Amino acid sequence: FKSNNIPVGLAHVDKAIAASAAAGVKPPESWYARASSVAYKAKLNSESAKWTREQVRAYPTKDNWRSALVVYRDAATRDGNLNLDIFRLMRLTKSMAGERDYYEFASLAFERGLPGEAKSVIDEAIATAAVPAGSRALTELRSMASSKVASDQASLAASERQAAASATGRIASATADAYLAYGQDAKAVTLYQTALTKGGVDIDAVNTRMGIAMLRSGDKVGARTAFASVKGAARADIAAFWLLWLDQQA
Repeated sequence: FKSNNIPVGLAHVDKAIAASAAAGVKPPESWYARASSVAYKAKLNSESAKWTREQVRAYPTKDNWRSALVVYRDAATRDGNLNLDIFRLMRLTKSMAGERDYYEFASLAFERGLPGEAKSVIDEAIATAAVPAGSRALTELRSMASSKVASDQASLAASERQAAASATGRIASATADAYLAYGQDAKAVTLYQTALTKGGVDIDAVNTRMGIAMLRSGDKVGARTAFASVKGAARADIAAFWLLWLDQQA
């Protein structure tokens, strides 16, 4: 690392961890932290994600989950759709903290036409005292989201009919996203399956979100299959993080 030969240095950390494990000794947490820090500073995003995942695998604390997902979110992407799925995992692992996290999560959901999820995220933030109840930014965003929930929910039945009649899976995928946002995971799974059958959608994004819906509805086997089907470079790392969380629930 000191000679700036980062890939070789990371390979040596790999070997050291394997040797330690083979000897029946748990590798120290500092090894994972050092490797992830070096990879992050070198802008090796996939390596950084790998090492933060390995740190969480060995030391699955809330703080490590937060560090891993924040580093991945900040280094890997500015894609709002992907960030939304990162925030969903942060919420599940209880690794969100502070007004910025909750506001960004809720904003991403609201901007993508998911007012129910935006409202529920803010409600959770206030109920758990994660943010001050008088937060002006969150109060205003909650008010905007709340005003759209009823009409949005009322439109879903028609969207389902349009999805069934459509030649492509785009409407099915969008309607599934809406049901996922409302926590109606079984309906979301059915519509994601329709979207994949009809085609014309981002397969990796659909499989990621179908995995989330299956996991939340208790279908761990289906969730594992869905996450494992995510192969594209843009989403492979977030699917791996979801698989890691799934592994830790066994």
